Amino acid sequence: MFTLATGLIFLFHLAAPDGINEVYNQTIDSSENNILFSGYQYLNSRSEIIVLVWFLMICIKFTRLGVGFYNLYRLKREQLIPLGKYWVDKVSYLCEILEIKNKITVVESGIAKIPMVLGHLKPLILLPVGLMANLSVAEVEVILLHELSHIRRRDYLVNVLQNFLELIFFFNPAVLWISTLIKAERENCCDDMVIATKQNKTVYINALLSCQQYQVNQRFAMMLAANRNSLVGRVRRMVSNDNHTLSGIEKSLLTVCLVTAVVLTAAFSSVGSQSVSKPPDRMITPAEKHIIEPRQTDTLNLRKKQNPRPAKKRVKLKRSNSSKLATANVVQSEVIKIKSDQAKARFEEDRKRSEVNKRRSEEARARSDEARARADEAKIRLDQAKIRINVAKTRAEEVRIRAEEVAVRSSKLRVKIESSGPKVSPGPTGPIGEPGPISRPGPTGDSPR
Repeated sequence: MFTLATGLIFLFHLAAPDGINEVYNQTIDSSENNILFSGYQYLNSRSEIIVLVWFLMICIKFTRLGVGFYNLYRLKREQLIPLGKYWVDKVSYLCEILEIKNKITVVESGIAKIPMVLGHLKPLILLPVGLMANLSVAEVEVILLHELSHIRRRDYLVNVLQNFLELIFFFNPAVLWISTLIKAERENCCDDMVIATKQNKTVYINALLSCQQYQVNQRFAMMLAANRNSLVGRVRRMVSNDNHTLSGIEKSLLTVCLVTAVVLTAAFSSVGSQSVSKPPDRMITPAEKHIIEPRQTDTLNLRKKQNPRPAKKRVKLKRSNSSKLATANVVQSEVIKIKSDQAKARFEEDRKRSEVNKRRSEEARARSDEARARADEAKIRLDQAKIRINVAKTRAEEVRIRAEEVAVRSSKLRVKIESSGPKVSPGPTGPIGEPGPISRPGPTGDSPR
């Protein structure tokens, strides 16, 4: 409504510069009983303040957008770590599957906290440092495939244009709501592309949950990160294969807003046509203006006092209040249901995490028992080796003793042999120590006497 009123004010000043005077001329004549006209007059009288507030908000939004672009520049230039040849070849293979002809660069970033895509002509995929260590090869592959799906759909450029529209129409809830739906459907389309390519929902859901857990551990979120509610909705959609549609409350609210916009547009256009159809007889002076304004307020107050239908208005107000209360109750019940689902999902995650930790502790206990058994076995082997060494020393000592005994016996035997050997006597004619002449046998064979 604020957008419609602001636009009508601008059109009114452009099309009819003297429209204010015409309105004041028609106040006492034909538009005296028109409540919409009074609202239009109120907004028109404060158009300068409204435009000033809008311009200040636009300046603040542009400043925030400039800070965001500066952060993007830092992400592209600082703390970048290139990946290995294996992942470069893997990205090239995935680009061939998705029919992407641009040159894609994939690096690890020390600033980024979630996987993201930067750039349109030269896309750059950033992965947080340490994320790949917590994921398997298949999970890293589906994460890269999701980011490449954004590049294939040119979502970065669309997102920039969408941010500019949100900046200009920040006061329009319809534009913001539609922008939120577009962002959600963008993620859903990329999810569908990943599942259609890999045909494995389990790996992809585990990868998303691991990224969310890494983001929670870092306690920081930026850029295109989906919050916990959107992640639960995406996982639920992939599991149930059911696309989210507008609920009954959303459809009813959308219908009411459209009808209200059409009625107000027709009413304001009729007021504008009435004010323009009758040209002013003369210009209203400031003194007459101060006289007309109290008279108009008195006339409106008199109409309110003479109105014979206050009860019906109260009934309508009660009905509208009851419908608002019913809508609020339905919304509150939906919020409670979503929170319960989130709590259940967190409980399941905690239970799975506790089971994993229990399994890991049991494995560690088994490993420690096995290591202890190996240590005991090694100790036993060491003792056996010591025993063998002692036995070998004993045997060596016995061998040495036996060798000494043999040496003693041999020496005794040699002395005994030397002491009991034959003595050599001197010959008959030879000196002492020299043998005598050798006697030869006679011709008869008898030895000489």
